[in-house]
Amino acid sequence: YDNYIGFNPGTSTVTFNGSPDQYILASADVEEFHHLTVDKTGGSLMPDSDLLIGGDCTLTTGSWWRLATGLLHTFQGDLLIDDNFDWEDEDADIVFSGTVEQNLTLSGGYVFDSIVIDKSSSVMEQLSQPGAEQELERDRSETITLQSNLWHGGAGAMTVNYGELNLNGHTLYYVSESDLRIEADGSITGGPESMLKMGDGTILRNQGLVELLGDIGHEALVSHYLNGSYSFVVSSGGTLSAE
Repeated sequence: YDNYIGFNPGTSTVTFNGSPDQYILASADVEEFHHLTVDKTGGSLMPDSDLLIGGDCTLTTGSWWRLATGLLHTFQGDLLIDDNFDWEDEDADIVFSGTVEQNLTLSGGYVFDSIVIDKSSSVMEQLSQPGAEQELERDRSETITLQSNLWHGGAGAMTVNYGELNLNGHTLYYVSESDLRIEADGSITGGPESMLKMGDGTILRNQGLVELLGDIGHEALVSHYLNGSYSFVVSSGGTLSAE
């Protein structure tokens, strides 16, 4: 199959289970799956290359480790990390992309190095058109919705390039030493009881948006995580809105 080395994911579901450690050893620079499930009674799943999951990724029991550092994993469907699962690769960079709406349910243990939200044309499409200089038509309107609190304490930044991160009544704890960056076509929104708790600084680029709209008795809140102060750098055209 022209675009894959060894495995064409199609619309399949691949499940890793059992108790031993299991390895993903790939010749391709990016190994692609459609739906991916990890439901292990012991041991870890350990990839040695970047992964692209075009459908849903469900991590139920077990753990995720690595065979190489500096990996970049791209999710284009829902991501579930259940209570009994541990994401242990703190060096991994995470990208949420694609043109469908996504739900994030992160109940287990996890620390990501960096997080990028880029709800543009799919990575699969970009890989099939390798000219980096070629501008692809992007769909920037889709939303990533939190179904649990989101914690980012990795060394790298969290960047919203394209699309909307909807807190959906949950809390984004941002305690990374790097800035939270909302670019021109990105937004962080939230309704009643949504909270953004900052450890340091947020940068709002031109036309970037942070908007938290609460109700009486069910306020939305922007505050500091624990004690101290936090900062917003709002570029010309950026919007910081609360109600």
